[in-house]
Amino acid sequence: MNPPTVEGWHTGREWIDSGTLVKRINFASDILGNTELEGVQSLVNRLMNMGDKLSPEQFVDGCLNLTGPVVLTDDTWDN
Repeated sequence: MNPPTVEGWHTGREWIDSGTLVKRINFASDILGNTELEGVQSLVNRLMNMGDKLSPEQFVDGCLNLTGPVVLTDDTWDN
């Protein structure tokens, strides 16, 4: 438990800055981009079982359900 500063751990939107956001995106990309991993293969297969042609919205919703489930606000969907 080694907090990043003497203030301790940041919460809310404060814990993401331009540096950590890029690191988090790269981490997710490295993991999900490796289709040799069993877990990634399972996610891909489960998404493919949802239908032959998913709309972008269906694809995102499917990914969120498989990894969460995660519910997005209307503002987030609009972005």
